[in-house]
Amino acid sequence: MNPFKTVSIIGFGAVGSSLAEYFKDSDSALVSVWDRKTEVCKIRASDKLASAGKNFPESLKELGNTIFICTPDDQIAKVAAKFSDLSGDWSGYNFVHTSGSLSADILSDLKIKGAKTASMHPIQTFPGNKSPDSFKKIWISLQGDDDLLSDLEILISDFESECLRLSGSQKAAMHLAAVFASNYLVTLMSVVEGVAGDNDIDNSIEILKPIINQTVQNIFESGTSKSLTGPVARGDTETLKKHLKLLGQNSETAELYKQLGLKSVHIAEKSGRITSDKAEKLRELLSQ
Repeated sequence: MNPFKTVSIIGFGAVGSSLAEYFKDSDSALVSVWDRKTEVCKIRASDKLASAGKNFPESLKELGNTIFICTPDDQIAKVAAKFSDLSGDWSGYNFVHTSGSLSADILSDLKIKGAKTASMHPIQTFPGNKSPDSFKKIWISLQGDDDLLSDLEILISDFESECLRLSGSQKAAMHLAAVFASNYLVTLMSVVEGVAGDNDIDNSIEILKPIINQTVQNIFESGTSKSLTGPVARGDTETLKKHLKLLGQNSETAELYKQLGLKSVHIAEKSGRITSDKAEKLRELLSQ
């Protein structure tokens, strides 16, 4: 059950448009959608959303009681400041931003004026599709005013997702972890393509798909320590030397290989996969 009677959305990117699709089909009235592009700004007229003819509301009457700010991070404070300049009583209004890296404190201008504020970050990647299913069966972090978080937990339950209440510092750390898990995984796969492509091997991601899938499954089932395999987990310095020689003049990828190798040595030693003597030999090689 959705606890919000009326809703407005600021920012019509992947997250904002997916939320809009949900609220269009829910028992909430989607009062308005706003974006920097005038042609996608809409406001409810009678029972339909029609063109607003402008890209920002001019009064509280053009807003629902809960406003989701789904703009890029560097625009959230500016949007909050513009709202705080509107005349009217903000008590009874909720403002929720969807940034992963910013806390609800970024909305302090509105909190001072009586609004409840929160951050609701879906821990998911949004590649551009607009679908309410993007919010289903995931974890969503929450931080901000307790009363508003309780209502957001009801909404998240309607998504069939899990809530994760965090402090401001925990929220920043969770976002950093998500960047490593998602964004930098893509970057690492790009490195994989580069290493294979430099040696005239095409379709490397497709070739490696089974080992990638099995590795991820191993991590989910057994954790990271038990899932590490390969030359570092065996203490195999000779194979590492061959890899570094193969990378040759590709100093950037060689440095990445060394840094990841050193992290892997730590995992292997801590889990008892290799002795401290083997770990030290590996560190010596990877630190050259």
